Amino acid sequence: MKIAYISSAFLTDSELPLIQEMTRQGADVCYFLQMSDSSRQATIINVQAMKPKGGVYPATAFPDLASLSEFIPLDKVFVVNMPRPKDLHWQSLRAVWALYRMLRSQKFDVIHVTSPLRYGSFLLYLLRRRMVLTMHDPLPHSSDRNRLNRLQRWMAFQCVSRFIVLSASLRDEFIQTYHLQKKQVFVSRMGVFSHLQHTVGVPMNLPARYMLFTGSINPHKGIRYLCEALSLLKEPLPLVIAGRGQFDFDIQPYLAAGNIHLINRFVTNEELYTLIKGSLFVCCPYKDATQSGVVLSAFALSKPVLATRVGALPEEIEEGRHGLLVEPCDAKALAQGIEAILQPGRLEAMSAAIQEDFSIGNRSWSHIAAETLKIYQTVTR
Repeated sequence: MKIAYISSAFLTDSELPLIQEMTRQGADVCYFLQMSDSSRQATIINVQAMKPKGGVYPATAFPDLASLSEFIPLDKVFVVNMPRPKDLHWQSLRAVWALYRMLRSQKFDVIHVTSPLRYGSFLLYLLRRRMVLTMHDPLPHSSDRNRLNRLQRWMAFQCVSRFIVLSASLRDEFIQTYHLQKKQVFVSRMGVFSHLQHTVGVPMNLPARYMLFTGSINPHKGIRYLCEALSLLKEPLPLVIAGRGQFDFDIQPYLAAGNIHLINRFVTNEELYTLIKGSLFVCCPYKDATQSGVVLSAFALSKPVLATRVGALPEEIEEGRHGLLVEPCDAKALAQGIEAILQPGRLEAMSAAIQEDFSIGNRSWSHIAAETLKIYQTVTR
């Protein structure tokens, strides 16, 4: 089976292990990485500069992508080079046209896209008969609900007839919200972000004992409530916040209190390893969510997670075994959760359970890849 897998730098940590395992199981996968100047640094991708001319380039034209060879042969990786972040810039359109021609000429059995196409890439929907679309966010985050997002989703639901969601608990709501049929929507999941298990960390100036928030900084992440929870703890515990974005509240008073270490920029893969490995646990105080790549990054290094009971997080985190869950938008509940997860012996027991549960069985990448290939077979029929 010949598969074109089209994605972006923001999803590489969750998708390269899947592509690697599908390749091991006999699939012929070509990976097309759509990048612009605004998306060349994300997750494990850290490209220093785009090519000035739009088009589809072999990965070997970008020396910064050499590490992808650990997952997939580089001759199977292509960069859809959009040097300008604007969808309708002529260089971006040139890149989409080159991709469209390549997909048509090579006659792939399945074209797998991993989010609703941006409006500058709507041309690719002409290939929709062979297309399957993964909805990483079956329902948009509260901070993503805007006119452009609605347009792109509407177009996807007009053109694509087969979808994958990564949470069984969100499947029915997704179907009802967008008036789909059950036979159109398949359920898969994500495994741990295993690239972190082979990453070498870098020295960083961090507290001796700390809890960690990492990921993009957005209003729906609920960081305000985590900061408030610090003042309610019986015993102080440093908080490291690491990620790029803008706060929706004034964080300066919390920084002035001296118990927060802020790294407000792009965090490299090596830094992420160091941050997670050195933490006591990872905290996801989200106001709303689907599934979370942060959880699976933490689990890759056997770190427990304290999270809110929203979206598919209760499906990812078995409460009491992999971490703890509290109600969203509640600083007091977060403070109580922090004190509970720090009870003697609890973190160690959770770490051992995470390592056991995510290495074999239906949470492993080998099982997920096999199920994905079954979905592809359904698409081709």
